[in-house]
Amino acid sequence: MKLLTLWLAPAILLSSQERFARLSEWEGSAEIQVDPADSWEPALRNMPVPELAWLRTGASSRLELELDEGSVLRVGPESLVELSDYTRLSTGQRVTLISLDRGLAYFTGEAQGADAMVLAVPGAQITVTRHTRLRLRAGTNSSAIAVLEGAARFSCPTAELELREEQMVQVDPAQTARFSLYREVPPAELDDWSRARDQALSMVSSAAHVPGLRYGWADLDAHGTWIEAAGFGTVWKPKAAEGWAPYRNGKWRWYDELGYTWIGAEPWGWLPYHHGRWMQETGTGWFWVPGTDTDFEPGEVYWLYGRDLA
Repeated sequence: MKLLTLWLAPAILLSSQERFARLSEWEGSAEIQVDPADSWEPALRNMPVPELAWLRTGASSRLELELDEGSVLRVGPESLVELSDYTRLSTGQRVTLISLDRGLAYFTGEAQGADAMVLAVPGAQITVTRHTRLRLRAGTNSSAIAVLEGAARFSCPTAELELREEQMVQVDPAQTARFSLYREVPPAELDDWSRARDQALSMVSSAAHVPGLRYGWADLDAHGTWIEAAGFGTVWKPKAAEGWAPYRNGKWRWYDELGYTWIGAEPWGWLPYHHGRWMQETGTGWFWVPGTDTDFEPGEVYWLYGRDLA
């Protein structure tokens, strides 16, 4: 007698309002601690990053983290950063607190609607409301926040002020009453890299086809095409070799909030695996239908268990 049990994927059984950032790019060595109780593990492209996760980089390393509302955090070498608060309230408001414990980081983005966006370094923090580009440093004896574009609200235990473009504040974490305001921002080695990444992420056409989703656009542009499919409207087809199929190149990882979650190894393997659904048609092959649901899903597959299954 053949024993066959069909289980629906976690994506079908669970509909989570948890927020997850995307680890989109890195060079060199980077590690992640997904949960405070977890061990450090190598970072993977397209890895979901939840609240309270830590990221660290080695010497001559850097990484990029895309947030679900469209903001981007980039981390330089020998840096340590925590996604300290990354929640969605019952009202739909998103609250984000990013803490740079040591090293160098860049931030590009803004708070959408009623969202709260705060970045912290030892001794100070900065609140972002409108579009801005920031550079943050956290060292043993001093912390610095520089506004490369736009404006943001700086605060420390003894002061609060509006930082405008090309202004920088430096503060001593041990003596927060002592801080310095500079009227110009000296250049740094990774400024050009962060600026180039901003330009690459802003010049995309896929955004028009995935309303409500604000990260992972650029990879769709670079690695696939949008086509019309009867009954499905505009869909995305990856540039892939004959015989390719989804959910083969990557790995499953357990997340307490989601269950087993797919981490796609393809450069574009974010939006198509966590939103919408995959379909296959004769003559067209596999294509991705974006859908309208913006909730993050672990991966829409079916699990088959049986004695006679390979």
